[in-house]
Amino acid sequence: MGERMNEETMPAAETAHPDIEVSDAAKLPSCPLVSVCMVTYHHARYLRQALESVLMQQVDFPYEICLGEDGSTDGTREMCLEYARRYPEKIRLFLRDRANPERQTYKVPYAHNGQATYRACRGKYIAFLEGDDYWTCPTKLAQQVAVLDSNPRATMVCHYTIRISDEEPWKVRSVPDLPMHELAVESLLRAEFYIHTSSMMTRREDRNDHEIFHHTPCGDVPRLFCQLLHGPGIMLPQVMSVYRIHGGGVFSRKSAARQIGETVELWEALQPFVPTNLRPMHETGYIKVLTDATAEYRRAGLAREAWRTLRKTLSVLRTSRACPWTERVSCTAGAVESLLVPRARRIRERLLIRAAGRLWRRT
Repeated sequence: MGERMNEETMPAAETAHPDIEVSDAAKLPSCPLVSVCMVTYHHARYLRQALESVLMQQVDFPYEICLGEDGSTDGTREMCLEYARRYPEKIRLFLRDRANPERQTYKVPYAHNGQATYRACRGKYIAFLEGDDYWTCPTKLAQQVAVLDSNPRATMVCHYTIRISDEEPWKVRSVPDLPMHELAVESLLRAEFYIHTSSMMTRREDRNDHEIFHHTPCGDVPRLFCQLLHGPGIMLPQVMSVYRIHGGGVFSRKSAARQIGETVELWEALQPFVPTNLRPMHETGYIKVLTDATAEYRRAGLAREAWRTLRKTLSVLRTSRACPWTERVSCTAGAVESLLVPRARRIRERLLIRAAGRLWRRT
């Protein structure tokens, strides 16, 4: 993984291993029950609040914070070193070298920090937090551990998150924005829900270090997929974290059109890893994502992208043998509707469904 040393002996020169662990093994718990997998890059404005939200946790078990710092130049790295020195009994700091060739094995190089930090976690359970988000409940870890201890079939436990924008702090919404109790891989593949990273606690599984993370443009949905593939997840009804939207966010700073484009890429990257019995669900989700992309491209005035995505959607629908006939009719109508200006929407949807039904009967 990297070179381990205590804080008094940090090297100034290059080492054989580009990534360095700064920790004190004598002070850390030898068998932490929970590892907090925390990655950060250019989060100097937010990191202190994130770290304090972990350190305030009220628990009766040992835990560690595995903190992956990805070569920031805004003071984030210095802040990480400060906290590692102040809390040697809790924090293992990983200083990433952006010249590390392992970064280039990922579709997005920054994914290396997330995966390498995950692999370093020693806990039976792993909770996730990025350096620009924070937890709001001091008993979050204790509650989630209790759920996993009492539900051996569950592979993960999550909760609701509040999404807040730095630019529009009065606009607050819940993630997910629908009532949920159990999380299933089938619903995930159908693109029926999204769970924010800051809410996740999973069982540590070596199988989660999967080739899939090298091919996807993000890590949260693949993490959900890998966990739920082996058992259900449980959703707690509380809000216990904040997802912060700001101009420096890796995903949030991108336009809506680029975000939905990456979601299309994600569903395409998932396909080779989906078991045969789950292919119908994945195909349904892929069609839904393509339909949403068509609508977003149209709203953004990207006519060429909208038409190209619509044609791709209709091509998938024509060749689909997984989706039931009724679902293909509905998806076809939705795909065509996504290209149109949203006026008299319900009337047009009914007409399009009838037209699509006639089309599919002929084929």
